[in-house]
Amino acid sequence: QSTWGIQFYKDLMEQEIQYINDQERDIVQLLQKLDQTHIIEKIPTYSKEKREAFIQQIEKLNTTYPGGLEQYYQRARVLLKDAAENRNPYEGYQPKVPKGQNVDFYSPDITELESAGFSVLRDTAFVLVAGGLGERLGYNGIKVQIPIDTVTETCFLNYYAQYILAFQRKSNASRDLPLAIMTSDDTHSQTVKLLEENNYFGMKKDQIFIMKQEKVPAMIDNDAHFALRPDDLEIETKPHGHGDVHTLLYLSLIHISEPTRQAEISYAVFCLKKK
Repeated sequence: QSTWGIQFYKDLMEQEIQYINDQERDIVQLLQKLDQTHIIEKIPTYSKEKREAFIQQIEKLNTTYPGGLEQYYQRARVLLKDAAENRNPYEGYQPKVPKGQNVDFYSPDITELESAGFSVLRDTAFVLVAGGLGERLGYNGIKVQIPIDTVTETCFLNYYAQYILAFQRKSNASRDLPLAIMTSDDTHSQTVKLLEENNYFGMKKDQIFIMKQEKVPAMIDNDAHFALRPDDLEIETKPHGHGDVHTLLYLSLIHISEPTRQAEISYAVFCLKKK
């Protein structure tokens, strides 16, 4: 932290400026704690409307990341420092290929395994990561809308829904099997539209959980200084990666719905798209 930046912050906080409200004061204090003085310096140079929008952005970023911006900043500092020093966080670990199990569909084992699976279906959620577009595959739309074949033109999302409904019927589950779908800014509205236009492919609306992946601040250096959009009082943001699905799944299916849900969610089945 520069001495000039700290003094600037103190001077700013001591001034009685009418357009600095309590929310903005809290934001400045948070940014100072995270060594973001390069952002604090720019705040007074923008209009009240821009500053109000900036307050809303910081508050949203601070609530959508588990542990808030301070946790994000501290974790980023550690990871960036390790990367700069070529430190391998997995040093000392020996990678091993996990042991899988290949089962012949016509063997007696399949019946036993199916029975074991059906016995825990009521404690299971199905998960689909649907944050990508189909551009790389030559498709102008979201990936889950791509047809699985050229005869029926059944899309991936419908295909998954029918499998889940079939499991639900065959297992005589005492409740609807939940489907959690993680979307992104690129796919959220199109995914919701696809579901609504097709009556949720036979599933109930309240058994589908749409989990929109939020973005996190981009950084400009190894000291975890947040990036600002050029000539604007707005932090540049980026997607946080597929790993977010685990946190979102917990918050959407387990934590938020805990007072009303009828059974524990102990298992997750991830719906994978074949590449």
